[in-house]
Amino acid sequence: MTAADFRREIDERIDRSLEEMADAGELSDTTPGHAERLAHAAVRAIRTANRVTTQVGPLYSRDRVMKVLGVGSRQALHDRIRRHALLRVFSAEGQALFPVLQFRDGAVDPGLVPYLKILLGSGASGWTVLYWLTSPAARFGGRTPLQVVEAGDREELAQLTAVARDDAAGWSQVA
Repeated sequence: MTAADFRREIDERIDRSLEEMADAGELSDTTPGHAERLAHAAVRAIRTANRVTTQVGPLYSRDRVMKVLGVGSRQALHDRIRRHALLRVFSAEGQALFPVLQFRDGAVDPGLVPYLKILLGSGASGWTVLYWLTSPAARFGGRTPLQVVEAGDREELAQLTAVARDDAAGWSQVA
C-alpha cells in the first residue's frame, strides 16, 4: 500500500466514523475549535501508534497467529500462552494481539522461548515483556535483547538470561 493509498484509507475510515457518530447524535459540538482539537488528537494518536509500531513491529490477530502456528483451537493457543511459550499483548480495546517478531518459520523462535518463560512467568504484562525485548540495552552495546537472541552468542545469551532473571525478580516484587 502506498502512502497515498494509506492516506485515502484513513480519510475514508474517519469519514465513516464521523458519519456514524453524527447519525448516533454523538457530535454535539461542531464548532471549528472543536474540529481542530479533534484533528490534533487524531494526529497525536497516529504518532503514538507509529512509535509503537516502529519499536515493536507489526502484530498478528488471534486468527492469524493460529494459522501461522497451525493451531486448530483457541484452547491450544491459550495453552501456549498459559505456559509462557507465546507472547500476547492486548490492544486498548481488549483485542488479543501477537507480536510478529517472535515468529520464525511458522513457530515461536525457540531461542526466545526461555526469555518469554522467565519474563512472563514473573507476572509482567505482555507489553512490559515486549518493550523489554525491543529496547536498546547499554550492556549489549545498544542492541536489543531480541538482537542478542538472534545473534546467538553463548556468552551474551548467558548474560541476557541473568539480566532477564534479575528484571523478572524485580517485577515479581512489585506485582
